Amino acid sequence: MTLARGNTYVFNLVLRGPYPFWIKTQPELGTGYAYNDGVTRNGSLTGLVIFTVPQDAPDTLYYVSENQTNLRGTINVINGSPGTGPG
Repeated sequence: MTLARGNTYVFNLVLRGPYPFWIKTQPELGTGYAYNDGVTRNGSLTGLVIFTVPQDAPDTLYYVSENQTNLRGTINVINGSPGTGPG
């Protein structure tokens, strides 16, 4: 997925198993490498995870389950353009 710096994104988690959702700097299982800047409720099982992408966020982040290898992917972070968010 692609996210723009300065914008806010809401992930509504409705997981049917013990698969905590993390935004991370590396695509690794577990709780290490968590990227918490601008993230509310990182590592949650259910509910809303809110991510306001900082202007200095790395170009590549990952969404990763804490314990399920098939639940992960890449987050490409791009610069926002005028009119795409508050930052």
